[in-house]
Amino acid sequence: MADETHGIRRQYQAGCRCFACRRANAQYEAEYREAYRLERPPLGACVDATLVHATIAELLAEGWTLPQLAEALGYRTPRLQYRGTVRLRTWFKIRRLARRWTS
Repeated sequence: MADETHGIRRQYQAGCRCFACRRANAQYEAEYREAYRLERPPLGACVDATLVHATIAELLAEGWTLPQLAEALGYRTPRLQYRGTVRLRTWFKIRRLARRWTS
């Protein structure tokens, strides 16, 4: 079996701690922190769920149910589960849904 490529973050995540893999991971981490600093976190990042709670409360006040929201968001189960943080991608989906339903 051929050697795996070194100097990429995936190898670092797999457990390699050679200099090239550590450098690749450090570069990724620096870019990730810079994106947050510029207020452009990646879609997989976690954000505070305060806005999600408020948006869902508005939708519930307008007569929507949690199972309806879950179905509209494409969830398999008719339950929404959100606590202190949510993925940025999820927040965008809920915000888009709220704009569509309240407009």
